[in-house]
Amino acid sequence: MRNSKITAIVLSAIIGIGVGTGGTLVYENNQEAKQISKLEQTTKANAVEEIVKGNVLATLWQQNSGEVKALRYEAYNSGKRYVDELVKEPTAKPYAVTLDIDETIIDNSPHAGYEIKHNELFSKENFGEWVQMADAAAIDGAKDFTDYAKSKGFEVFYVSNRSEEKELDATIKNMQKLGFVNSDKDHILLKTDTNSKDARWNKIKENYNLAIYCGDNLGDFPDGYDNKSNEQRREIVDKEAQFFGTKYIVLPNPTYGDFENAVYGYDFKKSPEQKLEDRLNSIKSFK
Repeated sequence: MRNSKITAIVLSAIIGIGVGTGGTLVYENNQEAKQISKLEQTTKANAVEEIVKGNVLATLWQQNSGEVKALRYEAYNSGKRYVDELVKEPTAKPYAVTLDIDETIIDNSPHAGYEIKHNELFSKENFGEWVQMADAAAIDGAKDFTDYAKSKGFEVFYVSNRSEEKELDATIKNMQKLGFVNSDKDHILLKTDTNSKDARWNKIKENYNLAIYCGDNLGDFPDGYDNKSNEQRREIVDKEAQFFGTKYIVLPNPTYGDFENAVYGYDFKKSPEQKLEDRLNSIKSFK
């Protein structure tokens, strides 16, 4: 009997030690998991902050510089001169011009400012909130150019990748407030199912000689820029160099665009950390 009691006591002690050790391991594993999760959250937050801060100087330039105004006027003055050239030439169909909207005819830099002030990345939600305000200002020279083109017999269309379903009414409201010609559903062609603008341009071409394209992103021009690397995009620009300033009118925008998406390989699921790494890896240094 005595031996049985001793054996029971020893077994209880061993089991107790085992349970205690197991409990300690579970606790330590939970603590380690929490620390790892906290570290991951901190790393992500730091990457978001770095990406947002990376847009400060570009947004400052977009909102404050005289240079951006000069480049906009230069672009649209070139467009007006080309209109004057074209109207001297006979055309089987009436001439038309197509313009992108964001950063081409209206200024969304306050949305970029919001991202900076609130340490947020772009999202459909925060951009949608800005769009619904219908309070964007006109880009310098844009209204004058569209008025001029219209006065010379050009039909003016706006082809944008804003959402037709969610943002058409607010876009029309904003453009009408600014006094842009043809601010209606027949002339504002927004995105339905694809970012490519080819189908919408082709629709215009059914009845018009689409002679001038205006935009701030190479995807606003019809030479196959979609989903191309930055190297490929530069090569296309070199091949089409003769058309810039005439058929193609480019507006300055250093804050966003496919130049950035190309850096990420058009992988929109990448984490902020991966995007930041891609950005840094794309920068050249002399040493």
